[in-house]
Amino acid sequence: EMKPETAGSFAAPFTEDGFSQAVEKIKQYIASGDVFQVNLSIRQSQSLSVHPYQIYKTLREVNPSPYMAYLETPDFQIICGSPELLVSKKGKLLETRPIAGTRS
Repeated sequence: EMKPETAGSFAAPFTEDGFSQAVEKIKQYIASGDVFQVNLSIRQSQSLSVHPYQIYKTLREVNPSPYMAYLETPDFQIICGSPELLVSKKGKLLETRPIAGTRS
């Protein structure tokens, strides 16, 4: 069983001003008709006492989604859980269902 992390360094790339600038840029994209909806997300990092794969396994149990992934490289890990399909490969066929708001 995983226990909540209460210590360790936490880093996010956005300052409050940087976030406000990103929102203004999104408003420009909407006004120009490039998108009608945007999901603004940020990369976050934190030192952990548990392996990221354990977090992925726990996420699958407590909040499963149809499109989950875990990627481990020598330098970083990615844990992903989404209710939407971005891309799928079946043989030579690629299927994409972009997130709402993407212009086709």
